[in-house]
Amino acid sequence: CQSGVWVVIGEGLGYKQSWQNVSNSRALGSTYTNITGKPISVLVYTLCSSGGGAYLYVNDLNILMMNNFNTMSGYSAYVTGIVPAGQTYRVSAGTGACTKTWYELT
Repeated sequence: CQSGVWVVIGEGLGYKQSWQNVSNSRALGSTYTNITGKPISVLVYTLCSSGGGAYLYVNDLNILMMNNFNTMSGYSAYVTGIVPAGQTYRVSAGTGACTKTWYELT
């Protein structure tokens, strides 16, 4: 270390973490808590029958909104962001019937 700067190895986002498909255990509009003790990354792709975009909330603060794209299958959008340890998060999307693919780096 130079000048009193300390580097902590193994504490950062991605260290000993991997992407998990949690689509089957997550629902749009439901609130979850990051109980991993580390920051996680969330990535959600939505496909809805009507427009409205996708929204990522951390502790009820809307940190990201993505407008949707009109495709031949419906309206698609995605959101991604970091959720600090101990914080709550949820994703909401569009109107009408929606499907989602939800990944978390945990």
